[in-house]
Amino acid sequence: MIKHLVTVALFAIGGAGVGLVGFLGANPMAFTHSIGKLPPLVVPALVPTATTVRAEVESPTFEVAEVRITRPRHVAPKERVLPARLEPCSEWGDVGAVAADRVAAIGARRIRHLCKGIDGQR
Repeated sequence: MIKHLVTVALFAIGGAGVGLVGFLGANPMAFTHSIGKLPPLVVPALVPTATTVRAEVESPTFEVAEVRITRPRHVAPKERVLPARLEPCSEWGDVGAVAADRVAAIGARRIRHLCKGIDGQR
C-alpha cells in the first residue's frame, strides 16, 4: 500500500512540474511584479574635468644597479639507470596437455614464467 502511495505522490509531483513549465511557457512574466515608473535618467553636462600639464623631464633614461647571475660551482651529475642485463629474464615451462582423449594426452601447453621482481617473487 505504501508503494502505491509513494508512486502516486511522485506522479503528482511530476505532473505539477510539467504543468508549471507549461504555465511559465504561456506566461513568462507570471511570478514577477512591476517596479513602477522609473525616475528620468539624468545625464551630466560634458565639462572638462582636468587639464593636461606637460612636465619637464631631464632625460628619458635611468640607471639600474649591476646584477650578477651565477650558478653553483658543484652541480651533482644526474644518475643514469641502466638495465642489469639485456637478455630476456623469463623462461618457458610445460604445464600440461593441450587436449586429452580416451587413450592419451595430445600436445603440451607451455606458459612463460614472468621475471622475478625486486622483492624476489614471480
